[in-house]
Amino acid sequence: MHSRAFRIFLLAVVGVWYAAVLPGHQRGVVQLPGAASDACCERGHGGHPDDPASAPAKSPRTCAVCFYMGALLQAAPPDLGIAPLGLTDRQPDPVAPAFVTVHPPATYLGRAPPLA
Repeated sequence: MHSRAFRIFLLAVVGVWYAAVLPGHQRGVVQLPGAASDACCERGHGGHPDDPASAPAKSPRTCAVCFYMGALLQAAPPDLGIAPLGLTDRQPDPVAPAFVTVHPPATYLGRAPPLA
């Protein structure tokens, strides 16, 4: 099933589809199922519904080929580039700390040995 001829054929079909059919199709020729039809409006004006000249123009908004291609499109990848370097905000200069006086602990004023 996965012969070389099959892979070449599949590659050719996909290449023709994406290189010729999708870019060159006439929009609105293939309609999505359930697309609104204006054929009833044409009958009221005296035209035959089978007459190609009185057939309603097919909307390109409901083109099945364009819908298929739009479903294949992917979202743009996120930009992971590094932002330009520079200052983002100016911070105020730090305030110099106030002088602090540290009192040393009192020396031990205990009793000395008795004088003999």
